[in-house]
Amino acid sequence: VHHLVPFRTFGYVAGVNEHYREANQLNNLVLVCRTCHRRLEAGVRVRSGLDGLAYALMNIAPLHLMCDPQDLGVHVVRGEALGQEDQMTKRQDDDATAAADSQLAVRNAQLPTIYLYERIAAGLGFSARLYELHEELLRAAGELIRACPCDVGCPACVGPVLEGNGNAVQLETKELTLALLETLAEQ
Repeated sequence: VHHLVPFRTFGYVAGVNEHYREANQLNNLVLVCRTCHRRLEAGVRVRSGLDGLAYALMNIAPLHLMCDPQDLGVHVVRGEALGQEDQMTKRQDDDATAAADSQLAVRNAQLPTIYLYERIAAGLGFSARLYELHEELLRAAGELIRACPCDVGCPACVGPVLEGNGNAVQLETKELTLALLETLAEQ
């Protein structure tokens, strides 16, 4: 059995509350095999790490570019397959290049990706500079997160990690983001 909303987010404390009842509602459970359950749990952890890294990058990139934070945007592809309507929005030309591009987009649709982009029409060159600063931004994000005194993440490093009434920690976003950064540094 897999919890769609992770069990730990409900703040269950044995003998103190009955939040387990809320976590085990049928609309929050799905039956999957053990292998699928491990994959789902790993996916939740990867998405949390991606979200934390995207948040950190969006906070430090404007400092490195000396621009307004509103000049930049971020989009996180969390690894889900593209929906049918998303595939249809791809350019549909008759030439072979468009067909190859479409096949590549579908194949890469499941790869987790963080896009930092410039929001200004016609651009001021921030996108090119973001590309040049890639390594430096990742290093600075790691420094920012490591220097933060919080335990699991906060709005100063990887973004808000509390859910509901504010006393149930969602995931160890800080730890997951640092693990993602270490993996990226190895490559």
